[in-house]
Amino acid sequence: MTKSFYLWCALALFITEVIIAIYVPSTSFIRHAFGDFLVVLLIYCFAKGIVDIAPTKLVIAVLIFSFTIEFAQYFHVIDLLGIENKVLRIAIGNSFSWNDLLMYTLGCWLIYTLERRYAKKSKQS
Repeated sequence: MTKSFYLWCALALFITEVIIAIYVPSTSFIRHAFGDFLVVLLIYCFAKGIVDIAPTKLVIAVLIFSFTIEFAQYFHVIDLLGIENKVLRIAIGNSFSWNDLLMYTLGCWLIYTLERRYAKKSKQS
């Protein structure tokens, strides 16, 4: 797949995330779980659209990045560092959830599975 394909996917995922953030109630499963699932796809597609890196390495990097942010929330790193920038506070978040880790893992598993299937089809062609 081309870099532009990944960037278009990233844009579509970003728009979806914005729609979820604006229109879906904060108590909804879609906002809490599905949004976390989609965000790893968004990060992956954006990165894949910019750099040439093996899919497996990038999936692992995205998962580590996502877990790092989540554990930073657990330790309230944003407060410890005294970060008051509203955009950064929203991007990093402030509430740890084991469910978020599960959603990040499932999202990365989906990416890995799709990339492997695509690679197998490409070799067969």
